[in-house]
Amino acid sequence: GVLVFWALLTPVISSRLVGLDSKRRGRIVGVVSGFVSGFGMVIKRIREQPRRFALILGSAVVLWCLHLAQFSMALRAAGGRLDEAFLWSRIPMAIFIGLAPVSFAGIGTRDAAMIYLLAPPLDQPVAAALGVFATLRYVLVAVAGLPFVTRLSSRR
Repeated sequence: GVLVFWALLTPVISSRLVGLDSKRRGRIVGVVSGFVSGFGMVIKRIREQPRRFALILGSAVVLWCLHLAQFSMALRAAGGRLDEAFLWSRIPMAIFIGLAPVSFAGIGTRDAAMIYLLAPPLDQPVAAALGVFATLRYVLVAVAGLPFVTRLSSRR
């Protein structure tokens, strides 16, 4: 994947991606070529502004580290003990499994992934508590934002 990404960063390939015309094609092919063209434009901007790309990439890495530190603190609060490297390697997999469009907002899927991925060295109730914590991280923020959604919708 990294090699493909670096290959797409080459000027020859990304300029051809930008040149794709999505308006002359059929519906599905037009959508796909429009997506690829947009991807090429993003790559072109990355190449033109490497500092901005480094800032975005660095911010993403810091944000992931903060997410994982949050899980580490929740694990300690639940009374569990795990090696940090083990925990930090398994939590992203469980989060990505929860993003699969199998259940509503990953509820249940993410919990099962936490239990399956963390249960051998960790007790199942503690792993399930981490799954509930992962769900609450999304639900509580969404509920806290509801008053602002109604305020924005009343402005129209």
